[in-house]
Amino acid sequence: MDDAQLPTEWTPLGSDDPWNFAHSSRLPDGKIDNLFTGWNGRALLRWPRRGVALEVTAEPDISRYLVFSPGAQADFFCFEPVDHAVNAHNLGPREHGLVELHNGERHARRYRFRWVR
Repeated sequence: MDDAQLPTEWTPLGSDDPWNFAHSSRLPDGKIDNLFTGWNGRALLRWPRRGVALEVTAEPDISRYLVFSPGAQADFFCFEPVDHAVNAHNLGPREHGLVELHNGERHARRYRFRWVR
């Protein structure tokens, strides 16, 4: 990221990268504030010590999500499905998923967050 907290490059992740959440993985110990691509629209977020989990589904065509955590000491994190890249306005709106609406137009997405045990 640059000084304005905007992305400067896209980096593919290896299967052993601690930021690769394609398979069940813990959050990294340090800060994370990142957009991920190639998502299938389904996630299961678990809190084993609390015995709960959150199932997230998004549709249609939601292939990106954001993850934020200030670090291991925090008692929270953010998981946010998104349909466009961070800074898509400047990167090329259409190429990066941003939907531009004209007067009277609508755009809808469906997200489901469900607590499971």
